[in-house]
Amino acid sequence: MSSGPMIVSSSTAAAPRSALQRSGGFPDGITHGEDKVGWGRLALQGDVVWSPRIGAVWDRSAENRSDGAAGPAPAPAFRDFLRSALLNTELPDRMRRNLRTAIAVEEARLAGDIRLYDHETPFRYAARSPVPEPI
Repeated sequence: MSSGPMIVSSSTAAAPRSALQRSGGFPDGITHGEDKVGWGRLALQGDVVWSPRIGAVWDRSAENRSDGAAGPAPAPAFRDFLRSALLNTELPDRMRRNLRTAIAVEEARLAGDIRLYDHETPFRYAARSPVPEPI
């Protein structure tokens, strides 16, 4: 999710209530990035399935959008969630590598180094691993 626009929309996603409760759901008190944190928590619970079927229409003309004209202000909530998720010693190696890549992408986004995401963004940051493994 940190490699580009959100691939999950709360308007079109579905999850069992029990899975949302186990994951901790969406955090309170965060105004930007709470959706990424909530869906990230859920993704750590197990497999995620995606369908290319169009399930909603995105109306960008709404005046009450949280992204504003220039996009949301960079917020560290998702980066902080990724860092805390990496502390789980039971994660498979593949997920650990993906988390480290996502952290590197989020660090660059917060620093203002990423203005446009594309499908190559994660690959450019995969080698950067600023977060040490937990002991």
